[in-house]
Amino acid sequence: MNREQVSDWVAAYERAWRAPGTGALAGIFTQDATYRQSPYEEPITGLPAIAAMWDAERGCPAPGTVGKPYGAADNSRRASASTAMS
Repeated sequence: MNREQVSDWVAAYERAWRAPGTGALAGIFTQDATYRQSPYEEPITGLPAIAAMWDAERGCPAPGTVGKPYGAADNSRRASASTAMS
């Protein structure tokens, strides 16, 4: 994954978070994806469980910020993206 791909994914994540419903999640997560809200919590596993968590946590698509990608983003290393909402 390169820096542009990471930036595109983060932008899609933010659009999905702000959009009503959870239909856009299938475009950014696989059916068997895992999602960690904290490094100390168990991951949420599977697209249906992630969608349920988004509905419960989000309440409504309120304004927020999604962090910019950080870390190395090239074809040889995986990149991380900050997804903290403020």
